[in-house]
Amino acid sequence: MKKIILKLLCLTAAGIMFTSCGPKIYTSTSAYRQLETEVVKNDLDGHLTLKVYGNGINEDDAIDQAMRNAVNEVTFKGIVNGNGTRNVPPIFSNPNVKLDNQNYFDDFFLRDYRKYVQVVQKVKKMKGFGSSERVNLGVILEVDMNRLRRHYQNDGLLK
Repeated sequence: MKKIILKLLCLTAAGIMFTSCGPKIYTSTSAYRQLETEVVKNDLDGHLTLKVYGNGINEDDAIDQAMRNAVNEVTFKGIVNGNGTRNVPPIFSNPNVKLDNQNYFDDFFLRDYRKYVQVVQKVKKMKGFGSSERVNLGVILEVDMNRLRRHYQNDGLLK
């Protein structure tokens, strides 16, 4: 009986030693990180220049996603990263406005958002961010904050 217990103990110890000596596997979360929108320039005429990231099945789709991201950020989230500029608060201070007007904003982000944002420059394609089958692109965009704010006022969402 003692020999069986001793053999079991030795086998367990050997198993622990062999599994602990294997190569360490480091998992990086960099592929899952969300790149944040940055303010490049905040003009006095109401135009906001942003560096935004988009992801799509091709380059045009990635640019379109970046444009949606830019309008979404200035409308609901605001922007805290920037190039020495102050933070840009969101157009809507009410955090529930998107949920309260879900149909309106679903429709807006299908068509109308393109009127208020334009591409200034494509920055770079990125690798290692998201799926390898998708295009990841950084884009410099200009958002016309005054026209966007006026659009929301005319539609009765902003006072």
